[in-house]
Amino acid sequence: MTAAADRKPAVGVAAPRIGFSRKKAVRLAVRYAAAVALTALFLFPIYWLFMISFKTPEEIFASPPVWYPASIQFDNFAVLFQTVTASPSRNSTAKLSNWMLAGYHTGGEAKISSGVLKEIMNSQ
Repeated sequence: MTAAADRKPAVGVAAPRIGFSRKKAVRLAVRYAAAVALTALFLFPIYWLFMISFKTPEEIFASPPVWYPASIQFDNFAVLFQTVTASPSRNSTAKLSNWMLAGYHTGGEAKISSGVLKEIMNSQ
């Protein structure tokens, strides 16, 4: 036997525990449950908008709400592109891009900004 094998552990020193204690496991489970609940809370509006895009008007305004459409309606997208003009969205996109370009001092922002505005004005 060697000298290391003859040594006894110090009094009052606990052996290291492997794994989680019950208290830590419960705390971790609560954290995961809260994370899942918050994720569902934030993703629900995206799900709802996505599902509404495929519903009929009767399903959209139904009470109680219809959680998913009975049949997928792609006609909603055809109506959208036939009736809505793109100029308001182009105008807001141009304003947003000009605002974003104004924050960067690259030396060419005036040329880019005026080019974007000219394009928007010519398309209207």
